[in-house]
Amino acid sequence: AFDSHAIASMLWAFGKMGHWPGDELYAALERQAVVKMAGFTPAGIANVIWACSKLGQRPGGNLLAALEKQAVAKIGDFCPQAIAHTVWGFATFGYQPGRDLLAAFERKTVATPAGGFTPQNLANTLWGYAKLGQRPGREMLAALERQAMAQIGRIAPMDVSTMIWAYAVLGERPGGKLLAALEKRAVEEIDQFVPKSIANTLWGYAVLGVVPGEELREGLMDGAYECLQDMSSEMSSDANNVTQLHQFLLFLEIECGQENAPDVASLRTGLGDVGLAAVGHAAGAEHAPATLRQGVDQA
Repeated sequence: AFDSHAIASMLWAFGKMGHWPGDELYAALERQAVVKMAGFTPAGIANVIWACSKLGQRPGGNLLAALEKQAVAKIGDFCPQAIAHTVWGFATFGYQPGRDLLAAFERKTVATPAGGFTPQNLANTLWGYAKLGQRPGREMLAALERQAMAQIGRIAPMDVSTMIWAYAVLGERPGGKLLAALEKRAVEEIDQFVPKSIANTLWGYAVLGVVPGEELREGLMDGAYECLQDMSSEMSSDANNVTQLHQFLLFLEIECGQENAPDVASLRTGLGDVGLAAVGHAAGAEHAPATLRQGVDQA
């Protein structure tokens, strides 16, 4: 029989390869994981959760409950990466961990020295809390801001977008220094933003009630316009992206009086017919820019 390390390593390998092990083998590994759970380390717990997320397989209730219980028991040994993978994975599954585990993760995060979280781990942790609808406490939010500021020059465009999106969903505007630093970083990497990151970032700014600086705004909106010209692009084919862009335009037009700005007019034209349904949805009573926070669950 496999021990806990072998089970976690095998599942991690399947997740890394993106290869489904087959129903019979997966079921056997899941059963063995529950039986051998007492031997799982934080890395093993995180690897199982991460692997199942990558495989698109939500673990059974018995395994999820066992993983959560073991995580609480082993919380003292959790590193930032294990915290990030666990929170991200639970959020991907739509599994709500108990308050004991979340509170323990918050304590560990607050105690972690600046620089302990990589940019991706930081973004994934924020994303996980936002997706779970669990607002971190003030101390954890402050700790995450310190982590971000400590390595702002290493934050990738996808992580900038994820963080802005997560803060918007949480209804929590980051501190002025971090917001300015994220904007500066986004401008530096503007050519690397993919369609989803463009839409998420602009939408996040609208929900937070913040108008991005001219250089970032024009860069992102120009990028969105270019993507919309290619009907095969992710921007054109994803209704959620289109809806997010319309919500940002409504924010600029209605709340900021910028309906005549050249970049606004260009993006509105670029959206064209593809966004007619989305703009009607975004302009509804629950999605007017002043009340965007009420509609974050639909983004």
